[in-house]
Amino acid sequence: MARKSKEETFFGLRAVEALTAKRIQEVQRLFLRKDRLPLFRASLRALAELRRPYRLLSDEELEKVASSSHHEGIV
Repeated sequence: MARKSKEETFFGLRAVEALTAKRIQEVQRLFLRKDRLPLFRASLRALAELRRPYRLLSDEELEKVASSSHHEGIV
């Protein structure tokens, strides 16, 4: 039987910044608010090269994805 890999959800500026700086190849997808684009432009470029999706979402949508209101605009 194949084992499913367990995905973890990271959110918040510093957590996602550290994750994308050190382990970008492990990021499966990224959700962010439009105002976070300048901070994560290099990470988004790297994700595009890895053919990983990213989407711009509203605060309400980010809260649902993060299961928290403390997402700081990025999940």
